[in-house]
Amino acid sequence: MQSSVVSEGGALRPREEWWSRPCAFYGAAAAILCLALVTRAIALTAEGFWFDELWIWRQMQLSFPELMHDMVYQDVHPPLYNVLLWLWTRLFGTAELALRLPSLLFGVATVAVLMAWAKRLRGPRLALWVGVVASVGEYAVYYAQEARSYSLMLFIAALYTYAFFALREGVQWRRMLLFVLSGVGLLYTHVFGGLLVAFFGLSYLLLRWRKLHGAFELRPWASSQVAIALAFVPWLPSMLEQASRVQSGFWIPKLDLLFFARFFAKYNGNAWLGVFAAALLLFLVVDLLRKRRSAASDDAPQTSATMFLVFGVAWYAFMLGVPFVISALGQPILHDKSAISVLLPLYVLLALAMTRLPRLWSGLVLLAWVALSLYAIIFGNYLAQNREGWREMTTAVEKEYDAESDFVVLYHPDYDYFYCYHYYLDPAIPTLDLLCKGDDCLGPVQAMSEKNGKKRRLWLLRMRASDDFPAGLDGRWTLQRREPFINGVLDVLVR
Repeated sequence: MQSSVVSEGGALRPREEWWSRPCAFYGAAAAILCLALVTRAIALTAEGFWFDELWIWRQMQLSFPELMHDMVYQDVHPPLYNVLLWLWTRLFGTAELALRLPSLLFGVATVAVLMAWAKRLRGPRLALWVGVVASVGEYAVYYAQEARSYSLMLFIAALYTYAFFALREGVQWRRMLLFVLSGVGLLYTHVFGGLLVAFFGLSYLLLRWRKLHGAFELRPWASSQVAIALAFVPWLPSMLEQASRVQSGFWIPKLDLLFFARFFAKYNGNAWLGVFAAALLLFLVVDLLRKRRSAASDDAPQTSATMFLVFGVAWYAFMLGVPFVISALGQPILHDKSAISVLLPLYVLLALAMTRLPRLWSGLVLLAWVALSLYAIIFGNYLAQNREGWREMTTAVEKEYDAESDFVVLYHPDYDYFYCYHYYLDPAIPTLDLLCKGDDCLGPVQAMSEKNGKKRRLWLLRMRASDDFPAGLDGRWTLQRREPFINGVLDVLVR
């Protein structure tokens, strides 16, 4: 709703809103980016690395040829994030802050690109509302504090989306270059980046078929798709090698149809925010239906709100529906974080719904959303241990360890995860790394007990070891106490 003022001649003219003034808009945008930076910087290193981050840390110790070999034969992701991080760590090291800082920077940059995209879509007011919503998005904040590729994927997806909508207004070489480079970046960042490229391809074809405004020429579009595909060809054999390992066994469980709603709640921050978001989107649908035949359209010449609603819903359905079908027919591959790009249209749609409320209600709803999102961030991220307890477990040992009477055993029945312990455990504390299962442990346990005959207390660290316990220990040692950690157990045994 736009208010009016009376001019000196008595005619009505639209009032210039504060967000329409360039200085005010860019000042507010800068403040929003500061908010995004603060929410992502607080408690950035409050928790230690979890296993996937320690896997990244391990890869950062390799030479570049070793890294690429490891990516092909030990990893399941394309290499762009790892290569960028490898270069970064040569300058800044591999401590927790250094390893997580790129994700934080990508997260803040995503908010900036989102505001630029929203401004192009519907103007400066929507841009500022989107910026606020994205700055306090709990799901985006979480992955901006993790040394993994998901924050990078969200950033590149935002660039790709921005370039796509910019090209709809006119083909220019800078826009086309950004579109091609970001499309290649998506393919080299995550497998689900290819799904997003496919979704935009289908969207373009639909625009052409329906002859809707903004479907730019077919030749530059086809050229861009060929360029993106050719740029990915060198990695295709490696991707097939990775895919063969995923199909032979992967950790992701099968999902039921309710996952659409569960994921929606996760993407918004929690169940309550999910209900809040659903109510806002329902209001947006009703409002658009109510005003559909209104003579005073607020959609021209910018992107139609109805069109973008359909686009956003289709984005969500495609990015979750296609991998769900693939997972139902074969090996499950769908995890909520893999489809993190759906945050982009979600944030825009939520902000669009808020801006269509009466002015007072619009501000109050935005404040309520910020308050609930900050609550989710504080109690779901900052004050909650969300990752694994590698650091906490080793700290518990270091507090009581006595070199004269104690020895430490690191155990896993199947995998050599011992570098994860050693990252945090004091190097002055010697350890026995025990990798065995069932009766295979009897010999190593007997040799261990004889070698440490004068030791009276044993610290047994079992991170990611399920319920397995080394066979042979129960006959020689008595459990004194047990401390549970996330995905692990610390047992203290005495003779």
